[in-house]
Formats: sequence, C-alpha cells, structure tokens
Amino acid sequence: MGQPDFRIRSRKRDFDTDSSRIGNVLAVLDEQILRINHEEAGLRSRLDQTTNDAAFSQVALENGENVSVAELDELTDTITRCAERIAFLEVQVVFLARLRQDLLRFMADRGLDAHGGGPNRIGH
Repeated sequence: MGQPDFRIRSRKRDFDTDSSRIGNVLAVLDEQILRINHEEAGLRSRLDQTTNDAAFSQVALENGENVSVAELDELTDTITRCAERIAFLEVQVVFLARLRQDLLRFMADRGLDAHGGGPNRIGH
C-alpha cells in the first residue's frame, strides 16, 4: 500500500505569504493615516480662515457696520462642523495607529517581516 501523495507547503512559502498578507494590511493602514492627515490639514486651514473671517465680521458688527447675522451664523456653523470633523479624524488616526502597532507586535511575536527577508522564527 503506497503513501498518499500529500505535501505541505514549505515554511518559507508560509512565511512569505503571512508576511505579505499582514504587510499589505499595514500598507493600507499607512495610506489611510496619510489620507486622514491630509484631510485634517485641509480642514485646519479652512478652520483658521473661517475663524479669522468670523472674528473680522464680529468686530465689524460691533463697530456698527452692516454685517449679516445669517453670515455670522453660517461661519459659526462652519467652525463647529470643522472642529467636530477634526476631532473625529484625530480619533481615527489614534485608532489606526494602535491597530498598526498591534499588527507590528503580532508580526514580531511570530517572527514575521512586513518588509521582506527570510523567516526569523515560525510559530503560531
């Protein structure tokens, strides 16, 4: 009676597959953190400009100049929405950064390498 023709993949191939898979997740996290930071920078710029516009409008109103209260309300609403969005983006970055650190620790604990190279140790 012959042995069944059953083979298992090599440890190197498993290592490369696992490292690549988790490395891809890390790359996605890095890309999303970068995108969030870009969005936040744009919002901060808009927030600064809107805050300045609101301050000048408020001074003008206090000096008796013709300033639309509706415009001031709109500026205030924009400031509030920008600040809320920035706060939520900051929470997202913290979450994604923690997830990234957890993945790096997971990889290190198992001897995986997100940047290529050979196995340090294989174990699950």
